[in-house]
Parts: sequence; structure tokens; C-alpha cells
Amino acid sequence: ACENFDVQSEELNERIVSQMMFTGELSDRLKRVFKDYYKNGADKTVTRAYICYNSYLSFVKLKKSDIYVYHIMEELIEENESFSDICLLALLKNYSENELKDMSDMQIKIAQAILDDMCSKNKNFEFYKKFKGTLKLPYNIFDKTIIEYRAAPDERVEIHYAMEDMQQFRTEVMKCQAGGVFTKEFTLFYGDSMKYYFTQDKNDELRQILQALYAMSVLRMNCQTDLII
Repeated sequence: ACENFDVQSEELNERIVSQMMFTGELSDRLKRVFKDYYKNGADKTVTRAYICYNSYLSFVKLKKSDIYVYHIMEELIEENESFSDICLLALLKNYSENELKDMSDMQIKIAQAILDDMCSKNKNFEFYKKFKGTLKLPYNIFDKTIIEYRAAPDERVEIHYAMEDMQQFRTEVMKCQAGGVFTKEFTLFYGDSMKYYFTQDKNDELRQILQALYAMSVLRMNCQTDLII
């Protein structure tokens, strides 16, 4: 229909992709339009914007993203294209959520490179442990329990915690690792438990978010706390 009216479908698809990204929604229609747009020679800037858009939704907002972008990222990484940490972390986490035994040699190579890069920056996340037996992990990663909290990147987030033998809570500022994902690492052993809660400075107002009991068990390696607001 577009050709009949002398309208270039590529240009129309580009406008649709750009406008729908601006609305902040990721619909099935947008996924279909982008896939068609990319196959017919997409603009590099729009393509990278779509990758960043999906990566943010996936890694920061924990929303379902367009997995097609991960295939594009793999192609571009093989061509020595660089990406932001959020994009790389989204790709790495996507690998961790699928069957690791089905990873290709290329995917293992990419995942290992991302993991090494993030660990060198001390950007550690609990999901790295899922790669045990597939990737080379830092020797001390399994001694740590990494708690995550999500907020606006420029906000101050504090974690207040107390081990079983502590009479008072200690307070530490959490570090924003990528796009509003804050983390704090703890060394906990089997049988240990820790009470903790968060406070968040938002609009000059300090809000207590959550108090929880984090109990270690035999399945400690599989425990992960993802808190979203």
C-alpha cells in the first residue's frame, strides 16, 4: 500500500519506530515494525536508540523486551561496535535467563568479555553466578550476596542492615551501577541471616521503603533480591 502512494516504507517505519519509542511503550506492533525496518536497511542512529531503549526497559525496569535486539547486538559487537554498560548488562542478563548449554562459541566469547569488563569496574550482580560452569567467574563472587534496589540514578539510596548478632542497624550508601540499579555486596555464610531496609531521598523527603529478613539457606547461591519502585 505504501508503494502505491509513492511512500517509502523504510521512511514510514522509521517514523513509526521513533514515535513509538518516544511514547515509552514496547508493543508487539513496534517489534514487528522495527524488525521489518532493520531488515530493509535501518538507520544506524535509530537502531542504536532502539537497542538502548530495549536494554533500559529490560535491565533497569525489568520489563519484557524485544529479544531481536540481542541478535543485532551480537552482530555489531562482532564488528567491534561498542555499547553502553546498560546495553551490555541487558545482553549478559538475557544470556543468563536462557539455556546456557545452548550458547554458541560466539555468545560465550561475548558474555565472557562483558563479564570481565563489568567485574573490572566492580559492577557485580547476583545473576553472574548463573554462569558457573559456563564462564570464568571471579574467584570471590560466590562469597558475596549482592542486593539490588532500583530508583532514579540521581537519588541517594541507603541500606540499613543488621546481622543476627548486631544490636543496632548500620547504614551505608548504595552505589548506582547502571541507569538507576543500586547494589550493595555482603559476605554471608550458610545459616547467616540479615535484617535490612532501604531509605530513599526523593524530592527532599526521606522515605522508608522496605524492611525484610534475608535468610541464607542451602540454596543461597540461587537467592536474589530485586526491588522495584
